[in-house]
Amino acid sequence: MAEFNEEILQILIEGITLKELLHPNFVTKIKEEFEEETVDPIKINFIVETKNDIPRSITLLHKNSKQKLDKKLVIDVDNSEDLPKILKAIKEVK
Repeated sequence: MAEFNEEILQILIEGITLKELLHPNFVTKIKEEFEEETVDPIKINFIVETKNDIPRSITLLHKNSKQKLDKKLVIDVDNSEDLPKILKAIKEVK
């Protein structure tokens, strides 16, 4: 059996949606283009690359429409050291 690593790699934060993290002009333009339809982001992936190192990812997502409505955002990282960095960026926008 693999050894369990106790690093936190995923958390749920309340009070924000992905839509709120996107640039307002982009959100407005999408709304205009789709007119009568509702279009909401549910997942954003980032790749973090460092020279001579394996790329790692950061994913922001709503697992279902209820999480989106309740403003609950999942933050999933490959490296626990990336979690405080992405949290700080989100809190500054929020």
